[in-house]
Amino acid sequence: MLNPVKLIEPDSWEYHQACQLRYLVFYVEHGLPFEIVLKQQNTDSFHAVIVAQDNVVAYGRLTPNNNRIYCVSQMVVKPSHQRQNCGGQILSTLIDLAQQQGAITLRVPLRIAIRLDARISAVGFYRKFGFKIIGTEHPSPTTGIIHIEMRRELIALNN
Repeated sequence: MLNPVKLIEPDSWEYHQACQLRYLVFYVEHGLPFEIVLKQQNTDSFHAVIVAQDNVVAYGRLTPNNNRIYCVSQMVVKPSHQRQNCGGQILSTLIDLAQQQGAITLRVPLRIAIRLDARISAVGFYRKFGFKIIGTEHPSPTTGIIHIEMRRELIALNN
C-alpha cells in the first residue's frame, strides 16, 4: 500500500533509497558510477518521496533558483509502480510547495515560476500538469538522453 507524499531531509534513510532508485533508473544503463548521484545533492532543495512497504518508490526534487523561480528535477518512479499516479502525486506536491513558498511569475516576458527539463518521452505527462514547452531539444550533459525545457506559471498564495 502506498503512503502519502512525504518531504524528507538529505540525511534520511528515504533520501539514500531515493538516490539508489535514481541511479538504477537514470544512470546504471549508461555505465556511470553511483557517485554521479551524490554529486547532484543540493542542500537548498526540497525532497519528496512516496514509500510503499518501507521502500521508496517515487522521488522528486524542488530547488529554488534566483528571482523566486523554482526547478523540478530528478523525478523518478520505480518501474513496478509506474502508471499508478505516483509521479503525479510527487509533482502535484512540488507544485503546491513552490506556490506556498511564493514562486510567482513577475509579469515580465520569459520570467517563469517553475521550470523543468523533461525527457521527450515524459512531455505528455508534464503537459497534464500545465507545463508548456519553452525550449528546444537538447541532450543531457550526463547521459545524452534528449530533454526539453518546460515551464508552468504560478500565482503566489499570499497575493
